[in-house]
Amino acid sequence: MITPEELALSAKEAGLDAVAVTEHRPPNFDVLRQALTDEEIVLLPGREVSLLGAHVLVLSEDEELLKALPPLVLASDSLLRLEHIALVWAHPAAPAGSSAYPPSVFGHAGGLLDLIHGIEVLNGRHLHFEASVGQAETIAAGHDLGMTGGSDAHRSSDVGRCATFVESLSEDGAGGLVGAIRAGRTRPVLNERWATARSYEYRPSLQRYLG
Repeated sequence: MITPEELALSAKEAGLDAVAVTEHRPPNFDVLRQALTDEEIVLLPGREVSLLGAHVLVLSEDEELLKALPPLVLASDSLLRLEHIALVWAHPAAPAGSSAYPPSVFGHAGGLLDLIHGIEVLNGRHLHFEASVGQAETIAAGHDLGMTGGSDAHRSSDVGRCATFVESLSEDGAGGLVGAIRAGRTRPVLNERWATARSYEYRPSLQRYLG
């Protein structure tokens, strides 16, 4: 488990401007925000829930909404249509069992693709599934969805391994980040600063994501 202070320090070392925290259970956002603010880093609150069998990140400034989310959200739930949230399909490139839709059945995920705003193309825990990373990118491009990257960090040393580059913000803070994800103004990156600090070299097929 990563403490708020460890998260903030690791994010600063990795050169991050913002951090999305997307636990399955709602964390103490106030404590997280204070630790990150002390390092001049923006908190993007979120939750990871199950939706149509897949793991989906719900990102929003509305912390009360996030805290009230059930672990399993129905596709008919009106909250999915709110304009101040962004929905990102998490780790679709993970092996079968980590997400309901393994890469071989991406084409049958139409119901989910109609609801979400982005796809996590790069996930720090599943980078070794290189072909699946490419499939995630293809499905995002084919459905005009934004692409993101996330560390999926369970240890402080993993924070910032993958990240999301935001092309432009319509406003500062978490609300601007949500808007950018909804609008598809993002791209996934492998954090070169993180890798350099650890003398880590990504596989040749993934180096095009370095940034």
